[in-house]
Amino acid sequence: MHRVTRRRFLQSAAAGVAAACTLPAGAAERPVPSAAKLPRWRGFNLMEKFVAEQKGPFLEEDFATLAEWGFDFARLPMDYRCWASQTAWLDLDEAESKEIDAAVELGRQHGVHVSLNFHRAPGYSVNAIALEAVSLWDDEKAQEAFAFHWAHFAERYKGIPSSALSFDLVNEPAQVSEETYVRVAMRAIEAIRAADPDRLIISDGLQWGRKPVKGLAQAGVAQST
Repeated sequence: MHRVTRRRFLQSAAAGVAAACTLPAGAAERPVPSAAKLPRWRGFNLMEKFVAEQKGPFLEEDFATLAEWGFDFARLPMDYRCWASQTAWLDLDEAESKEIDAAVELGRQHGVHVSLNFHRAPGYSVNAIALEAVSLWDDEKAQEAFAFHWAHFAERYKGIPSSALSFDLVNEPAQVSEETYVRVAMRAIEAIRAADPDRLIISDGLQWGRKPVKGLAQAGVAQST
């Protein structure tokens, strides 16, 4: 009997998914995604910066494996504390930023779209709300930091096409009114567009991703529910 390793198990699972969801001919030459029409990406979360206490560099092996198995999408759910302090939101760690740069470049090298996401933003995380001293939804400084961080990434990756890179604002906004969420999201959207007007921006749905955000319908952003 052969021992089933994690890699062997995932490879078998991926083969099944690929058989059931065969990519169309010319999938590697899809048009540039837009807010009005996203490709049918297939892929995974890569978790190296999901929690600051366990952070590490993203691995080329993961991108190579995704490409080898026929996948074309990697979402990077990240904790802002990986590159900033919880007590000094505007002081950014350049070494950590370079590790995110490397992930974006690995995606481009292997034909895998990279979507940057704040799983934990200043003042909010769907599963760490109590660990933030203030709320993103009602604290001016948290909102300033949220927009500042996104502007930083927008400036950093300006010129990389949206076919290779998108920004997913914040993971599963919950326990917030649509009016408040739209106000906070628009502040980040405007900060991104001030640096990079063409960047593809994605908003998760409200109520843990279950409810489309009608208030963003005219904002020119895609929605993920």
